[in-house]
Amino acid sequence: MLFIADLCAFYGEFQALFGVNITVKQGEVTSIVGPNGAGKSTLLRAVSGLVRTEGRIEFEGQNLRKIPAHRIVDLGLAHVPEGRGLFPYLTVRENLELGSHVPRARPFRAKNMEWVYHLFPRLLERERQLAHTLSGGEQQMVAIGRGLMSRPKLLILDEPSIGLAPKMVSVLFNVIEEIRREGVTVLLVEQNVHRALMASESAYVIENGAMVLSGSGSELLQSPQLQEAFLGLAQDEMR
Repeated sequence: MLFIADLCAFYGEFQALFGVNITVKQGEVTSIVGPNGAGKSTLLRAVSGLVRTEGRIEFEGQNLRKIPAHRIVDLGLAHVPEGRGLFPYLTVRENLELGSHVPRARPFRAKNMEWVYHLFPRLLERERQLAHTLSGGEQQMVAIGRGLMSRPKLLILDEPSIGLAPKMVSVLFNVIEEIRREGVTVLLVEQNVHRALMASESAYVIENGAMVLSGSGSELLQSPQLQEAFLGLAQDEMR
């Protein structure tokens, strides 16, 4: 579904990614893990057309580097950024509805809203509540739900569990699995290494803007190289 080859990414003159290669297969969860500052979020921003890039980024055979960022979402690619990016003084429902304005999603707004409320029943209870009054976990539900309202083929999640209580993290990963069962492919950047690899068919380790390790989630869980690639960060996560 998503093919990335020899990808380099830049912020002005600063190069953040160096020759990255990734394949995301349809119907799977693929994780990108690595230390803070390794380039994980930059990789997702590159796919979404938000940074200057060189190399190949193809989504279902289409060259994303030639498509403006505001049109990429209508191809079926939704990006839920780190930090959620909600509109704090809009209600839960209003934030969700903003995700359904792309042409491919408009005819399915009611159906998609029903699905989001099925995945996150708490949002139905809070649908008239302002987003800034929600807990961190509830805000993350809204952010993911808004992404799903665009009816994506590929859902990109950037650090969805950051700052959440362990119980909420479990809820989140259960939802990711349910989303995958419903046929949505997931590309996940996540600091919770163990949960991310457990949930993933494929995974990549990125360090200093370059890929240093790849394999199935179960293979990387058993890999002694993982601790070295994480500069010691993964050792505590894997216990």
